[in-house]
Amino acid sequence: MCWAAQGRILRAHKFLPVHLVLSTVLISLVKSCTILALSAQSNSPRYVAILYTRAIFFTTAIFRAMAAITGCTRVAWISITTNVSQVIDVIFRQPPSYESPWQISLLVLLALLAVSASVLERRVKGVEVVS
Repeated sequence: MCWAAQGRILRAHKFLPVHLVLSTVLISLVKSCTILALSAQSNSPRYVAILYTRAIFFTTAIFRAMAAITGCTRVAWISITTNVSQVIDVIFRQPPSYESPWQISLLVLLALLAVSASVLERRVKGVEVVS
């Protein structure tokens, strides 16, 4: 793609770089804080990886089952990945992908971050480094 075309895209979508940075920060923050909180609970990296993978797959499976049973996606707030997707849709000014309000998804993500911060505060102890 030539530079002129890129310039036209950026002029047409002035806030695209901001939206890209915000969505990347959101994804990184949710994943890293969750994995850090899980790793503070165990010494085994394999166990932490399994726990994180189970959390992602389990919440998505529960959401998909509930959506199939009820026939609607109002319970999208159950899944971690759909919560992230909902908030990213709002960041990019797109209509939300699910019927669940995006504010609930944002609250669920903030609660997940708060729980992660609480676990980290309790489990991680500062160590004085003397050189």
